[in-house]
Amino acid sequence: MNRTCNVLFLLVAWAMRSLPLFGEEIIKSGSGFIFHPNGYILTNNHVVADSREQKVVLSNGTRLPARIIATDPEKDLALLKIEGSNYPTLPIGRSRSMTVMDTVLAMGYPMYSKIGYDVSAYDGKINAIRLTEMHRPLLQIDANINPGNSGGPLLNDRGEVIGIVVAKINAMELAKTMGAIPERINFAIPIDEARSMILIAYPGGFTPSNRTAQLKDQEIFSESKDATVLILAPKNVYLPNGQAAAPPGLPSNEPPPAAPNKPTSEQITMKPTLLAFLQAFVQSRASDPVNSAMQFYAPNVDYYDKGIVDDDFIRKDVTDFRRRWPRRKYDLLSNPVAHGEGRPDQYVVTYRTAFELGDRRDEVRGTSDVTVVVQDNDGTYRIVSIQENVGNSDAHVR
Repeated sequence: MNRTCNVLFLLVAWAMRSLPLFGEEIIKSGSGFIFHPNGYILTNNHVVADSREQKVVLSNGTRLPARIIATDPEKDLALLKIEGSNYPTLPIGRSRSMTVMDTVLAMGYPMYSKIGYDVSAYDGKINAIRLTEMHRPLLQIDANINPGNSGGPLLNDRGEVIGIVVAKINAMELAKTMGAIPERINFAIPIDEARSMILIAYPGGFTPSNRTAQLKDQEIFSESKDATVLILAPKNVYLPNGQAAAPPGLPSNEPPPAAPNKPTSEQITMKPTLLAFLQAFVQSRASDPVNSAMQFYAPNVDYYDKGIVDDDFIRKDVTDFRRRWPRRKYDLLSNPVAHGEGRPDQYVVTYRTAFELGDRRDEVRGTSDVTVVVQDNDGTYRIVSIQENVGNSDAHVR
């Protein structure tokens, strides 16, 4: 895979919609679709991951509790079920039969809290069939995708589901890396990747749809809108002291639920997007614009030996350091290693860098062992803690 394709995948941002509480984002939303009349629903795993409960909103506005039947974080798929029967369904097609430039239609509920609860449809084409770094197929599409579309169906010209909308390019981050703003580069998981979950709903066997007649976009929308659902998933959120935030409606005089017990830290597989974030952070320390570094930090950070500081403090510190050392070079000496933090949305990452700092008179070289705690907000990363041990130098590195 060439460098451009690698950058595309590494800068994918999972499309979500959240509502704030206590300064955190706790209510996620996404889309999904009913494929079995007994209320089985497919969506993305990241839509429901670490949620306290799941609510499904039907096209007529009815809200129903749902339960998670199965998840596959590696494929980013989840199977939900709502009680009842005789629900409208979408026919499942065969994604392996799709080719580049085939017409597709994406359905979902983008930004429902801003634009309303009506299901939306976006037409486009398949622009490429790519492989992720995990060697899994991914459909690149140019249908317009927005936060909240995650988990929604991608339909072919016969109204069959051939994919599950999963991601869109983070245009601004890609622009910083490649110097250009991409347009309509979005992705969907081929429906064939969900075969094992579909068989859970159809234990006696399942035969994909064999429609032959092409439909107009208006016909596809009309036939599909009632089986396309909005999914609300209040997320477990933690306060800075490590305690879980109180769910909406909990009286303020009642103690919040305790945070889960922190397990022994174990090395975990580094996500490609997290690795790209850290590599970009290391390189940003050599760039001149202060904003190139500020974009990586959370609003409040446990910052070196300074304790908890805000972004104004960090901005001043970074500015002063750049002024002191106008020439800076940083190189990774080891692959970053990630460990679980005891919370599903945080990672402790360690790595070693070599640095060269200089001005008109002085030059300093050395190595630095860095430990950062990275907050993962559905694929958007921010550093919430950074510490380091500097070797072979008296310089205080930023």
